[in-house]
Amino acid sequence: MAGEGRIDHISGYMDGFRIWKQLYESGYQGIIRGDEAFGCKTVSTPNEVYINMGLTVFSDYEHTPLASKLINKHYQARPLSFEKQDNETLGSWRDRINAEFEIPVRFAALSDLKLPYIEVINPLLSRRIIEQVRRLPDHLRTDKKLLRRIVGSLSPPIVFADMPAIASYVDILKTRRIVDLLHKGLDSENARTLLSDELVECILGSVKVVDVEPGKVRKSLKAFVKPYIPASLKKKMGRRPAKPAMDSNVIAFRSYIICRMNRLLREDARAARHGCLK
Repeated sequence: MAGEGRIDHISGYMDGFRIWKQLYESGYQGIIRGDEAFGCKTVSTPNEVYINMGLTVFSDYEHTPLASKLINKHYQARPLSFEKQDNETLGSWRDRINAEFEIPVRFAALSDLKLPYIEVINPLLSRRIIEQVRRLPDHLRTDKKLLRRIVGSLSPPIVFADMPAIASYVDILKTRRIVDLLHKGLDSENARTLLSDELVECILGSVKVVDVEPGKVRKSLKAFVKPYIPASLKKKMGRRPAKPAMDSNVIAFRSYIICRMNRLLREDARAARHGCLK
């Protein structure tokens, strides 16, 4: 399984890694990625920091039946080192989590998906650049303000994209083809042994099918309106932030990855014991 099951962002790989296979077969040995730590988007609450960085735990979510089962069965706590320090602003804490968690955990997993085909380098993640960025005030890092100025001064007058060019993986996971795959993978002896019958039944009973037109990028009304809400109003609204809903299809897909990866590792261990691992 590509990436050892460490990431669930499948949107860019629905072609079966064809583009990376073509690069390899064409003789290319490496690519330059644009990963950077110049700052992140505006946040108003600690909840937004955790959600944007992918550092959520089960208790961060609305207590739906599925979430409640996960919360009761699996206690989760974030490492204390990721908590906001007294001398940190919300912006500096956000960007520290980006540098210490999101980049080395989430972004690195995306790079690992490509490494069987090609080498990957990230020049904007050099120590000298990151150390310089850390000296910047919050307002130059927030929404990558300084980076946008630099890029704008060097490039043609091209408008910055405000949404991805590929389909949302959340939408992909709701298509009939993927839901059928999840049902087949989770309704199995391996999954039920690893996760329990009760949890598997709860997950499978919660998944939804919402087919969207292939290649179509959807944008919710909330996502459309959010950029136009003043930061001061967001802050007031965020004093009692509503907990986000847990996406059952995402949980189902992550459970599928866990079960598949667990099976592969057990098969490798069995082969190694018998001297069959190449």
